[in-house]
Amino acid sequence: MEDRPDAKALSIETTDYFRRSVMEDSDRADISVEMCERVVSAAEYTNQQENGLWQIWGYVPELDSYIRVITSADREKLVNAFKDRNFTRRRKREGS
Repeated sequence: MEDRPDAKALSIETTDYFRRSVMEDSDRADISVEMCERVVSAAEYTNQQENGLWQIWGYVPELDSYIRVITSADREKLVNAFKDRNFTRRRKREGS
């Protein structure tokens, strides 16, 4: 496994949950904080959840996949991130 950048060295903060569920999870070892930052800064689609958190989708060429990044209401902290293999199918169903 490659070294992952220290989240504190990057411009966006991470929650404890993000560090445990994404950065320390071997199933998501290919998702980096830097990738999440790019998705947040150049979102292809966003949705604010009822609890105020944001769902932000973007394509990551290195993964050849869309990822969904969950951020705090102010979009200053990463809460969760995962590959969203159904993103394009879901968007087609919605007619967008």
